[in-house]
Amino acid sequence: MLYGHPELRENSAENWSRVMRGYGVLVIQAHPTRGLCRPMSLNLIDGIEVYNNSHSPEYNESAEEFAKEHPELILTSGGDTHHAETAPFAGIATDERIKSGEDLVRILKEGKYRLLKP
Repeated sequence: MLYGHPELRENSAENWSRVMRGYGVLVIQAHPTRGLCRPMSLNLIDGIEVYNNSHSPEYNESAEEFAKEHPELILTSGGDTHHAETAPFAGIATDERIKSGEDLVRILKEGKYRLLKP
């Protein structure tokens, strides 16, 4: 797929969003309010990470505030998990077992999940 899209080498959010969505991929922005990061244009993303286990409560609160202003966004929780001991403290929980990427996309779109955060 990547070889078929040399325009992705330009590393523009517009190109990545267009190509990925063409393959049915959800575009979720991680760290939308961390440091110098800002939420991307809403026409380029499907959702944002509102909780990150590796960031301060202030970061998570600012991401949640942004999400409240944009209820159409899919919300996720992540951990930047680089160590096994932090793994269980972020992510999503579902009643249905996720067996494929397609299952994950459907569950996120349908909102059939809960955010995990301590």
